[in-house]
Amino acid sequence: MGIKADTRYRGQIVDGGIYEANSGTLGYQLLLNCEDGSTDYVIWLTPKNKERAEQAFVGLGIDPKCLRSEAGIESIAAQLAGMEVDFGTREEEYNGKKRAKVSWIGKPKEGGASAGSPLTRAAAFFADKPADEGSVPW
Repeated sequence: MGIKADTRYRGQIVDGGIYEANSGTLGYQLLLNCEDGSTDYVIWLTPKNKERAEQAFVGLGIDPKCLRSEAGIESIAAQLAGMEVDFGTREEEYNGKKRAKVSWIGKPKEGGASAGSPLTRAAAFFADKPADEGSVPW
């Protein structure tokens, strides 16, 4: 089937590690699994993205002190492996090819939105509403 664009997923981090692009740019690649398949998400480690990268790791529960040593960075994969996460996708075109790409990732929120497309989630929102709350207040 494959990962769909413009969809919110609930999945699991399978693994992670340092990634180096052909350009030499470093990133931290997270491998993700969900009901529609496997994908990845790269937290880019560039001077321009430093603050956002740190926020991404902290948002996943990583102590910022881990980011300041080789041993700490090496320990991140073990800390994240098996963690349940929510992530969203969007369509990206690169060299004439379109694919669904992870655009954000985070820990699931208590009582937060379920997985699926925005249309699916909107319909589920109204389907779960008790019948007596269906009247318009005006």
